[in-house]
Amino acid sequence: MLTIFSTTKPSRGHIAVIQRNAIRSWTLLQPRPEIILIGDEPGVRELCQEFNLRHLPEVERNEFGTPLVRSLFALGQAHATFETVCYVNADIIFLKDFLDAVDVSRKWARGEPFLLLGGRWNVERIDPELLDRPDRDAALKTYAAAHGFHDTRVPMDYFIFPKSATWELPDFAIGRNAWDSWFPYQARRKGVPVIDGSSVITAIHQNHDYAHFHRGEISILHTAEGKQNLRLIGFGRRYLISSANFKVTSNGLQPTRNRIRMLRDRLQEGELHLFYQLHRWWPYSAPLYLCLKSVKRGVKWFAHGAKALISMRQRRHSRSVRSE
Repeated sequence: MLTIFSTTKPSRGHIAVIQRNAIRSWTLLQPRPEIILIGDEPGVRELCQEFNLRHLPEVERNEFGTPLVRSLFALGQAHATFETVCYVNADIIFLKDFLDAVDVSRKWARGEPFLLLGGRWNVERIDPELLDRPDRDAALKTYAAAHGFHDTRVPMDYFIFPKSATWELPDFAIGRNAWDSWFPYQARRKGVPVIDGSSVITAIHQNHDYAHFHRGEISILHTAEGKQNLRLIGFGRRYLISSANFKVTSNGLQPTRNRIRMLRDRLQEGELHLFYQLHRWWPYSAPLYLCLKSVKRGVKWFAHGAKALISMRQRRHSRSVRSE
């Protein structure tokens, strides 16, 4: 069995629909997991009563009133009934394949620590009626594939691990950037296997606005809380999904080609850091920013061309070998 814990935003407007869809999808999983909602935002008490969930209203917050990731995880792990726990953002819909991947990972780990994470399908809107259909999983998968984008690079919205795991978390603000990158970094540093479930788990992210992002700020990276999260995680510790050294497949767990994936992570991390610094000096840095963007686009075109050329030569070589 599994304990899911999460926290919600104030349940108003479109956010209320998103959160209700997500939480309802968790209650429909079989066997039904234990579900804990943390915090006292408007609407959370009603959600807990409607779906018969556990409610922990008290949570530590920063000076902006945003819950701290450290406190959420400490509370969720301390109050979980089951030995395997999952933190998930309250805008993620899970299907049956989520529990299947958890079971595969847990059996493979054989009681040892592990961290299961993955990407998501970004969609604009999910009709609540899709959750009522008898073929719910098939309908949602078809909808996500037709109307969504499978993002398996940066955002991580769920983490599954043993209840006893320790994370040494700084005071990250939940729902702001970068904090999720801490978990694969910490796991790899401690020698804990990191498992990528992206190819198996259909995690559907319902797109929403960012109410904490104010006019005049360049991006969500440059909000006060976003900057604080970046300072806390530091340069060099932003591990991404591709940092995983195992992946869930239809044939069970398999190792990844980690050196290439890790190198790609470090390059992408450097790019994120560089463009973040350039945005700080906007608009004075605009010429350099546009120049670097053009260089990046040129490098991509060159890489694609080189890959196509190598592939063409390999096909020609194969045909010549067969003709001999």
